[in-house]
Amino acid sequence: MALTGKNTGDEADIINMSISGPPSFTDPLRLVIDSIVKKGTIIVAAAGNEGDSGINSMSITTPGDSLYSITVGGSEINGSKISYFSSIGPTSDLIVKPDITASAKAIAASPGGGYHEISGTSVSTAYITGSVALILEYILKNNITRFKEDLPGFIKTILLSSAKKVREADELWSGAGYINLKQAYSLIQSVKSGNNIKLLYVAPNHIPVGHTSSQSFFPYGKYVFKGRTINLNFTIFSTFSGLLKIELSENLKPVTTLLSNPEILLNSTITLTTFSLKIRENASEGYNYGSIRFLNNLSVLMEIPIEFYVSEEKGKLIIDLRHSPLIENMRFGLYREFLLLAESKGYFIQHNWEPLTLSTLTNCNILFIPNAFPVITRYNTNGSIENVFYPNLTDNELNAIRFFIENIGLVMISVSFPTTNSFSLVSKITENFFIKPREVPLGSAENPITVSADDSILLNNNVSNLLHYGSIIEVKSPFINIIASLYSLHTAGLYLGCKGGLLLFSSTRYLDNYSFASKYKNDTKALILNILKFSLTDTSYLNTTRQKVVRGENVEIDVKIGETYDFGIIYTSDLLGTTILTNVSIKNEIVTSSTNTRVANPLYIGLKLFKNNKFIMRQHTVIVKPKNTSKPLIISYQNLTLTNLTNKEYLNVTCILKDDEGLLPPEYFLIETRIPEFSTKYEIINTTTYILSITVTTELLKKWHNITNSTN
Repeated sequence: MALTGKNTGDEADIINMSISGPPSFTDPLRLVIDSIVKKGTIIVAAAGNEGDSGINSMSITTPGDSLYSITVGGSEINGSKISYFSSIGPTSDLIVKPDITASAKAIAASPGGGYHEISGTSVSTAYITGSVALILEYILKNNITRFKEDLPGFIKTILLSSAKKVREADELWSGAGYINLKQAYSLIQSVKSGNNIKLLYVAPNHIPVGHTSSQSFFPYGKYVFKGRTINLNFTIFSTFSGLLKIELSENLKPVTTLLSNPEILLNSTITLTTFSLKIRENASEGYNYGSIRFLNNLSVLMEIPIEFYVSEEKGKLIIDLRHSPLIENMRFGLYREFLLLAESKGYFIQHNWEPLTLSTLTNCNILFIPNAFPVITRYNTNGSIENVFYPNLTDNELNAIRFFIENIGLVMISVSFPTTNSFSLVSKITENFFIKPREVPLGSAENPITVSADDSILLNNNVSNLLHYGSIIEVKSPFINIIASLYSLHTAGLYLGCKGGLLLFSSTRYLDNYSFASKYKNDTKALILNILKFSLTDTSYLNTTRQKVVRGENVEIDVKIGETYDFGIIYTSDLLGTTILTNVSIKNEIVTSSTNTRVANPLYIGLKLFKNNKFIMRQHTVIVKPKNTSKPLIISYQNLTLTNLTNKEYLNVTCILKDDEGLLPPEYFLIETRIPEFSTKYEIINTTTYILSITVTTELLKKWHNITNSTN
């Protein structure tokens, strides 16, 4: 069959695939499964064991993520409870999975004698495979279907339509429910009876859907927004072919418009169709309940209940999947709880796969790049690795992101380690804002460490401790807001520019579902709520009339503190230290101040904004250039030579640098020496004087002396 593309008659009728691999957008095995199922072979595949007590959604493993496979989740015996490890949907194609569940436990013979218990969705898959074999045998003996190609969908329709609901579990964890073989036989017999009974099963079978009966999250949690469109995929399983019509219940029509095609031609027993429902701009705010009906020849075959709360959109959050293309980073995956909070606070959430432009970002409040620039492995159709790469970042995208950070909204970036994320690509974005990730591992996946939140920072209101598994951040500005630290090691920091900002986390754990399930869940929730509120309410502003000046020139500073804050303080910082310039209490007007530039070096200007005795800081940087007239005076007051180093561990050369025009920063110094390694230390004496110390180890000097002598 694989060579000819046709059934030969001796191919397998059913294939059990109690195997699993990580979810993938481009899995070649899934393509093979889709092909052979369309030819009539039934694939029964394990959902996977990655559900982690409900934490890890979008964790259906391959090949169970195939639309055409019968994907099996795990439960307790008789379906009394879902197995904590069973993987959770939806898939990367946003299809509801698993399809059905069965017991995830069995008794197996031990190699040395005796018996032991085994568990996993592989066990569940074996039970369903046996059930499918019995159903198939009955169908073939009784000539119930005409075509082999119809068998996979026909049997799947029977299984899903007859399943028993699993208590407290919803469709993204338990599928249609627990296998009910007795009811399945009853349905088959009703089809066999010749009464032209048509069976139809549609997934999801209610909207919104989730992993537990108490929490829905797909395709939304609770709230929808005026003028926005609800999009989802319906998977339709049927025992017949023909025309299927979709209609909305009357109570939905005043608030919604059906955008997708209301007619679906069923020419297969497995059909995937996109459903689009727009919330009207003039819809009244409030709760709505109705149904989506599927009809054939005017008969309602299935009715899908749908409920939602219409709300005004307050903000927009874009998930940048172009630069973080992992399934777990999608809205319904590892950051599900964070994004449900965002939805509840009025944020419309959107996936973005396209190149980022200013046009894309203009009406955006938050750009979220979770697990940024991860290592991506691409496979050939034969299963071999084609290449390993990082997502690309173009210059145009980089410029758009930088402009957004400085002038428009908030960019949130999370990384873990340089082995899993490209720190160099992340630093391209962040280093312009005096913050970047640095490779210092902290914690482990099994045992994340606890980091402390700085309770003086406004975003840390009601936040004390957070979970961390990742690296650290390096800060090169006095006005970065340090969100979290482990002693002197900073792990999360916030840069705020003219109007926008950049929030860098050196761990993905701060925002993910695992933190929401930890003992620090209240801290995590408080941090996220503070971030969401800040993004919607902050109207503060900081800028200067000139971005580059010559030392000695004045810089005019424009600030506005906005309604959110009680008052503000303007600071300046250079090589000579940090100075308070003035206080600002006028809220909704731009206030102008000025400062003199004392040092040819970056001048950091900070706006410290206070609210209820907590603060947050904006900053702006002005490049101050030297006048470049007379040269600095260099005075050596310690003349050390190499004549007597017997009892010395190092050589130290100290000199005084004087410049009547003001201090020059170290980047303007050029130290020429034949010694390849040395260390330097600068000490500021006053506005015109440095002390420079150069230190070289004696061991290196002797080694270098021997090398130069042998060369001569």
